[in-house]
Amino acid sequence: MILVVRFFLIFTVFFSCTNEKLSLYEIKGRTQGTFYSVKYYSNLNLIKKHSIDSILFDIDLSLSTYNDSSNISRVNNNSTTYVDTLLSDVISRSIEICNETEGAFDITVAPLVNSYGFGPRSTNFNTEYANFLGCDKISIRDGLINKKNNIIQLDING
Repeated sequence: MILVVRFFLIFTVFFSCTNEKLSLYEIKGRTQGTFYSVKYYSNLNLIKKHSIDSILFDIDLSLSTYNDSSNISRVNNNSTTYVDTLLSDVISRSIEICNETEGAFDITVAPLVNSYGFGPRSTNFNTEYANFLGCDKISIRDGLINKKNNIIQLDING
């Protein structure tokens, strides 16, 4: 509550010191199967919809398991071992978090996620998959992912 009050006071003081009238700008769109909304106050229309859409398109092309041509989808179907910078950063940080949580956070759960109907593909979970779960089964080096088995699939939606 104190943080909110401090922010409100700083916000009020900052904007009351200017004589310019600020307008509320809002940009809405669709991405990754959902909607987004960006709102900001400014005396200029600084942000354009195409700029936001461009950034979200790049993220989708790298990280969306619902996009068959995305980098992560190609890694999951074993058509590439190359990982772009965005995916590499996410995987690297995910491995760190997996280790910090003693495996409670694990991005190798895609087969399990799909078997429960939460992923892009509905599959039955084969108990053999359990042998291929765990962040110790993947690594990143020099822009390439090493999966200890081709059954391993990533879900970074955690």
